Amino acid sequence: MTEDERIAELVCQLADRMDDNLNWPPDFAEVARTGATDKNLPHVLAMWQSYCDRAKAGDPVAGELAVLLTAPLSNYFGLHGQEERKRALFESTLEALPSPAHQEIMRCRLSRAALKAGEVDAARAWLDSCDPAPLDVGADSDYRVSAAYLATFDHDFGRVLTLLGRAHGSIPVAVSQRALVVVLRANALEKSGGLDEAVAALLDFAGHSEGHLAEQSYAAVTKANSWLDLCPRSVPRAIALLQGGPAGAASAARGGDTHRHGLFGRHKS
Repeated sequence: MTEDERIAELVCQLADRMDDNLNWPPDFAEVARTGATDKNLPHVLAMWQSYCDRAKAGDPVAGELAVLLTAPLSNYFGLHGQEERKRALFESTLEALPSPAHQEIMRCRLSRAALKAGEVDAARAWLDSCDPAPLDVGADSDYRVSAAYLATFDHDFGRVLTLLGRAHGSIPVAVSQRALVVVLRANALEKSGGLDEAVAALLDFAGHSEGHLAEQSYAAVTKANSWLDLCPRSVPRAIALLQGGPAGAASAARGGDTHRHGLFGRHKS
């Protein structure tokens, strides 16, 4: 399979998974909407354990749901300074799930967790254990993000842009990774001397988001990854323009309209 054929397959998977979201179990859909909270944490953990058990018994849909639940759970642990608990969540999920794609996603997240903890060699080792060209859009997205994290840490911004592309639509990206992709891309553009292009990229993605979701995501991503000093100039400028209304955002984005619809259209990052 050529790389172009692999990317085309990932694009098809992404469209299928957007449809799958409409069929989530009601309790799972509620967690996807609200996240993990002090009130529902025991219930979310019980759901995650149930999905892991079912996946281990051969249910691939349960495996996918277990992977998806690690996002709100890890966000909760991160917000409460429970980094070791977050890593334990990823390790337990890795051990429970038989799918190579799901295992790769957990290895990628363990790589990022190790890097944040200052364990650079461990971060590289986790990433080296992964397939750099998986045939699963979720695994591909997590691999690109984790490799981009390491490249950002190494100040290899050209490598980041090779992994993520320079603009929205450059690559197919799983929904759970889109905000990270956009911010890592903008950071690489900004620190390569392209501040205006970085701001345009952030505004462009915001144009495909509902309400104030993009600016909230940018603030959350930069705060959660403050140790990488992501987008110190471009995110504040983009948020200010977005809060200034459509006229200000349109003015700042002028000249960046060629980035609005990438090769894969609105469903990608």
